[in-house]
Amino acid sequence: MNIIVFISPLLIITLSQNIITFDNSVLSFSRELIGIGFTKQLYTKISLKNPSEKAFITLIEPVPYTWFVDQEEVPDYLNPKFSSLIDIELPSSHSTNHTFTINLEITGDYEFTYPIHMRYNDPTYDVPYKMIKLPGPQIKYKENQIFTVNDEFMAEIPVGLTKHIPIVVMGTILLEIIAVFSIILAANKFTHHIIPK
Repeated sequence: MNIIVFISPLLIITLSQNIITFDNSVLSFSRELIGIGFTKQLYTKISLKNPSEKAFITLIEPVPYTWFVDQEEVPDYLNPKFSSLIDIELPSSHSTNHTFTINLEITGDYEFTYPIHMRYNDPTYDVPYKMIKLPGPQIKYKENQIFTVNDEFMAEIPVGLTKHIPIVVMGTILLEIIAVFSIILAANKFTHHIIPK
């Protein structure tokens, strides 16, 4: 894991698609992935074609194993329901797909945002990037119609390289030695001020 933490923040995440849309005679849906790094904001706008209508809408959100949503970060006003607990610490190689729902009662236009995170991936031998996808949701409209957003986000994310392991291990050991000596020196100075000679 250290190899990813040391090297990947220095590299750039490329979004080959950061907006997805869906439109039919009932509603229009658009979603944008905003931000840099491994944490993004998922901005969503839903517009009913009949602005005077009130509708109950459920978004069924599929989250692949390469991403995760922290349950505590999803706003309560979205009435989220999670099918299982999500371990936010796992790398993608030990994670699984999960699904949750957002339950709304809307009139006209409705907008919201919540954070979504990319999981760290295992290092590879010679490929420094990996393409990951985030599909659009299913939209359940008025309990009897389901629309699928077939569009998906695509991102190229950095992964660590196994050839960097010796550098990372030596760098980690060196930093830990420096940290220990800094703590010892600080503690020594502190005790000299507290205990008079």
